[in-house]
Amino acid sequence: MKLKGVDIEELTRQIRKAHKLLIVMNNDFIEGMKDPEDMQHVALNLQIQEAAKGEKDVYLYCIRPIEKDNFALVMDMLEGGKLKCIVFIDPDDEEDRDMAARIMGYAMGPGRVSGTSMDTWKFEL
Repeated sequence: MKLKGVDIEELTRQIRKAHKLLIVMNNDFIEGMKDPEDMQHVALNLQIQEAAKGEKDVYLYCIRPIEKDNFALVMDMLEGGKLKCIVFIDPDDEEDRDMAARIMGYAMGPGRVSGTSMDTWKFEL
């Protein structure tokens, strides 16, 4: 499968109606943000722009490794946001992934996460 596009209207609609933002990122996502030709660029930038408004609680789920400069870039972009929790996980460690999911579930409180930016991505086979 190859990423073909992003339904920007649907993504924008989902982000606006959300009460909390859970942003999942890794080094590749952050590198993609720097390249306007990358399909993930728009999706992640929309999420970060909404988070930076300071109107919604923001939770970051960071998949290691993330370069220090890239992480600093995201933190600068989120200035003014209501960052509640940052969890770093090792994607190769099942126990670490499980613990991170529990921590994030506890931190975000009651309710459930519905919808992700990936719901708006269009793939081709």
